[in-house]
Amino acid sequence: MRRIPIAPLVKFLVFAVVTALATTGVGIAGDSFDFRIIDRVISPLLANIYLHELDEWMQGRMAAFDKGKQRAMTPEYRRCCGRIAKLRRRLERLRASENPNPDVVASLLDKIGRQSAENRTVPATADFATADTPTTS
Repeated sequence: MRRIPIAPLVKFLVFAVVTALATTGVGIAGDSFDFRIIDRVISPLLANIYLHELDEWMQGRMAAFDKGKQRAMTPEYRRCCGRIAKLRRRLERLRASENPNPDVVASLLDKIGRQSAENRTVPATADFATADTPTTS
């Protein structure tokens, strides 16, 4: 996230406060100063500045997210899927043989089950939360 230059921002805020005070007449004729007027002027301005930055960041994230037809798989997830596919091919070859050993078949099914359970713990795509997030600095 880009940094906002502070000097022009302060000049703008001072101008906004002075304009608000002049238009309401507070402080001109010896009235007591009401800080709520400043709060009513500055809070929306600061919120708009921050929300503008957030909008720009979200537009960039949306463009990156919508790119392509399919999200790329993580290398760990691809490896887990490859191991499961290899075990399934081995199981199919064993079942296609004349005398499949039931113990070996059960062992392969158990390995496939454990690998599938591990596969569910591995993120399939790049985690959106770890992407560059906006900062308030």
